[in-house]
Amino acid sequence: MADITVRGQDFYNVPDVTFPKVGGGTATYTEGGGGGANLMHGSKNVTPSETAYSGTETPSTGYDGFDQFTVSVEAIPDDYIGSAIDRRSSSDLTASGATVAVPAGFYENAASKSVASGTEGTPSATKGAVTDHAVEITPSVTNTEGHINGGTHSGTPVRVEASELVSGSTNIVGNGTFNVTNLAQVVVDVSSIGTLLNTKTLGNISTSSTSATDTGQTVSVSGINNYDALVVITYVQTQTNNRHVATLAWIWLYNSSSISTKSTAAIGTAKLNMKRSSSGTVSSRSNTTAYGIYPNSCTITNGAATISMYQRYNSTQTGTINGNYITKVYGLKLYNLIGG
Repeated sequence: MADITVRGQDFYNVPDVTFPKVGGGTATYTEGGGGGANLMHGSKNVTPSETAYSGTETPSTGYDGFDQFTVSVEAIPDDYIGSAIDRRSSSDLTASGATVAVPAGFYENAASKSVASGTEGTPSATKGAVTDHAVEITPSVTNTEGHINGGTHSGTPVRVEASELVSGSTNIVGNGTFNVTNLAQVVVDVSSIGTLLNTKTLGNISTSSTSATDTGQTVSVSGINNYDALVVITYVQTQTNNRHVATLAWIWLYNSSSISTKSTAAIGTAKLNMKRSSSGTVSSRSNTTAYGIYPNSCTITNGAATISMYQRYNSTQTGTINGNYITKVYGLKLYNLIGG
């Protein structure tokens, strides 16, 4: 016990020291240990924890005068920080993008870290090129990095005109069902009586014969499979003492086994004749006997028709057929004929 001093002297060098015993009485420590109590060795190891410790210990044999002793160790406080644990605070937190890093350690108080604020961009859209009557709209928005509050942000609308999605045009003659999807224009012909297939100048024709004779002129038309009838109109362009003005005749086209391929032509028996009287007044009549310049026959070969033009003078009128004539041939479909 040399490390204990009493009144300025080493405990070991004090001549006599008297100790009270726990159970009563005293024990005397004599210098050099002779004849006194042996107090040199007495210890108890206790490991501190968060739970307090208190216990009575009995010394081993040879410790004079000490029958037992009490050892008490207080609990470690809750706020005790050991040497191996770092004390932390808000200043130890770091933020990078969307991540906040929290290092290990003891935080005595609540800690927080603010992240950078972002900026909401204004949405926009880009209109692409028109492909197959459709256009792609590509939306986009650019935000600055950081925290952005939720919500709805509207941009400027992109306008697509109907004229950008449709194109082309088609002509429609007569009634029926037509596909006009994606067409920019539909032209409906409601005034024409047919399609003009050919115009031919016959030149000067002059006769006073009341018998049907060949003028030597023919008129050819192609593509007749697309039509059900031909209308032949022959009229005078210039005249000299002429009494015949115009003739309108029908040629029916048909096939007994196919409506799409025309193989037979039949000229209608009724003709519309326009004639001029001696006084110059023009009148018309329908007659089974053809007068003036008119189609007499029609032959069909490979979808084309050849029309032979004849002439006959009306003996009931004075004068002759004498003038330069023109013939026009129109193609008609059946729905034109029935008012379609």
